[in-house]
This record gives sequence, C-alpha cells and structure tokens, in this order.
Amino acid sequence: MGEVSAKYISSDCAPRRAYSHLPNIKLFASLRNPIDQTHSYYWHLQRQNFQGWRLELVDRIESFEDAIEDMPEKLLSPGFHYRNLQRWLQYYDRSQLHVILFNDIKQEPEKVLSRLYKHLGVDPTFRPDSMKRTGHSARRGTSPRGPIVERVRQFLYMSLNRHLYHPLKRVIGPHTADRIKEALHLRQIMERFFRKEGYPEMKLETWEQLYEIFREDIQKLESFLDQDLSHWTS
Repeated sequence: MGEVSAKYISSDCAPRRAYSHLPNIKLFASLRNPIDQTHSYYWHLQRQNFQGWRLELVDRIESFEDAIEDMPEKLLSPGFHYRNLQRWLQYYDRSQLHVILFNDIKQEPEKVLSRLYKHLGVDPTFRPDSMKRTGHSARRGTSPRGPIVERVRQFLYMSLNRHLYHPLKRVIGPHTADRIKEALHLRQIMERFFRKEGYPEMKLETWEQLYEIFREDIQKLESFLDQDLSHWTS
C-alpha cells in the first residue's frame, strides 16, 4: 500500500506530517530535468485554467514567461530537487529514500522498476500488466490551438466544473463523481477538439534564464546522488 502525489516533494509541511504518523516508511522520488519540468508544469496548469491561483494574477498570465515573472515561487519550487529532498531528509534517514531519474524511466523502465521493488522489499522480478500498455491511456502534453479556441475551451471547462462536476461531487461524493467523469471521457473529447499535442518550443532566452535559476541546485543534486546530470543542461 502506498501514496503518491507530485505536490508532496516541495511541500513545507508534508515531511513533518508524514513522519509524525509514518516514521518507518520507504520513500521514493522521481526527478526530471527541472527546466523541462517547469515548462511542462506551466502547460499542465494552463490546461487546468490555473486552478487555485489568484484570479488577478491569472488574468495577467498570457505566456510561460509571464508565469515565471508573476508566480516564480509557485511555478519554480517543484524544480529545486536537492532543496526539496533535503527537507524530507530532515526527518527520514537517507536509506529510506530511493531516487529515480525521469530519463531512466524512458530508457530502461524494467531496470528502474526492479530497483524500486528492491527498495520497497517486494519481488523485484514482478512485471505489472501496465508495463505493456501504450497509446491513449498515457498522458500526453497538450497546448492551445489558438487564443479564441482556448477561450471557448476555458469557458466550457469552467461551466462544466461549476454547474455539473462540483454539484455532482457534493451529491454522490468525489470518488464516484471522478469515475463518472473518467467514463464519459470529457477531458479527452475537449482536448481533441480544442487542443493539439505537444508544447510550443521554449525560447532560448527563457531556457537560459531557467538554467541560471536551477544551476546551483542541480550541481548540489549531482554531488548528493553521485551522478552526472550534465544531460539536463546540454
């Protein structure tokens, strides 16, 4: 039995709360090139209409660069991997933490899975059926087809959430509402009509800006993991 969330690693309070209840658990973290991760995270947030962000800021955000300038802490904090891991290691022993690199998942998934299973103390030879699945079940990044089309999508997205999804959650509960939402494939249908696969290419000057922001943290992570991460910045 386990629990996974992309939000835990950069949370200020999650390590302390987790340790207060579960001091003997095994931890693992999957780390991606922070520059690519930040770019992907922006488009993920954009697809969700920046849920949870202050409206006055959302109205000003028209590009990736705007988001970096207006909300740097919220957008960039998940990418400071070394700093975030140290927050967890204030409570947990290093032997309890297993680190996975995103590139390794892509290049040698079976080896990554075996090493993770070994860390967790389960059968390292087990292969789940999900290892064989490909196609539309996997999440793919998307971006707007155009500004007018995107405004229509955002209006429909917010209307469906406000007038259908949220009332349904209150009546039948979030888990049942989520199952119905998934069964209807509403997100996939909307993305097919309103969005296209892939993200716009990052501007060179934006890449250089992010490299300077993350450079010191990446260097510390290299020493901590004793691994060469030069492919993250090349």
